[in-house]
Amino acid sequence: MMIQIGLHMNIVYFLGAVTKDRARGKIMLIFEYCQYGSLDVFLRDNAQRFVGCLDQLQNYEVCNAQLEMTHVDQEDKTDIGEWQLKTTDLISWASQVANGMDYLSSRNILHGDLAARNVLLYSLKVAKISDFGLSRKLERGIYKKSTDSPLPYKWLALECFTDGSFSVKTDVWAFGVFLWELFSLGATPYPGVTDGKQLLTMLQNAYRLENPAHSNQELYDLMLSCWYVVPHRRPDFRELASVFNAMLPVELRNIYIALQSQYIQQAILRHASAPTVEESTV
Repeated sequence: MMIQIGLHMNIVYFLGAVTKDRARGKIMLIFEYCQYGSLDVFLRDNAQRFVGCLDQLQNYEVCNAQLEMTHVDQEDKTDIGEWQLKTTDLISWASQVANGMDYLSSRNILHGDLAARNVLLYSLKVAKISDFGLSRKLERGIYKKSTDSPLPYKWLALECFTDGSFSVKTDVWAFGVFLWELFSLGATPYPGVTDGKQLLTMLQNAYRLENPAHSNQELYDLMLSCWYVVPHRRPDFRELASVFNAMLPVELRNIYIALQSQYIQQAILRHASAPTVEESTV
């Protein structure tokens, strides 16, 4: 699956696999190192650094003046010092994840487990989608789950509960929950809900997560649109990426466009120059 996914700046890069114990059913996958770890933990650990500027989202120049434009720090700096977490960081990460998911959907790939815990921070400015353990190639646009294996029910769309159907639109539903996590600075969705049956009943009775603390009505309306009962009414990832991209300062948008091209070139060179190891395969 990872080979089918290909290269994108906002998807964790697959380096290879150690297969020496394959006969015993053991394979180790190797991915690029993302120094700041999972986004959910990072948000909770740095909530005290948060400086909101939601009231300035219509005045991007004001937010931009507050934004550190060091784009991607390639050095290994684990001490973030006086860095402040800002609304523009949340918007940027939402934009990047939407772009990464748009890339996956364009290749007919279902992620199946999109959540803040499965988004890694390569740097303070670059987020990467990870954990493709539940991913599937969509042959006809829909995947039907046939086993009773446990699933992350708080991120599941209604149709996942009712008939086991998974599609790009169920990933969109999960993206809405991811946005809620993002703008609540890593809070747990549906607090107090302890099982899938309870959540299903709530969703069927039109309950939806409330507007998180660091969101506004415009952002919350986007979340609600991801949670429409009818799948085709939900936006696609291209629309979502476009909306969040438009919220970013122009300078930052241009930087990420350039970085994506640069990232692919560097990844190709890194792949081509990687040494061949007898017990590993890429």
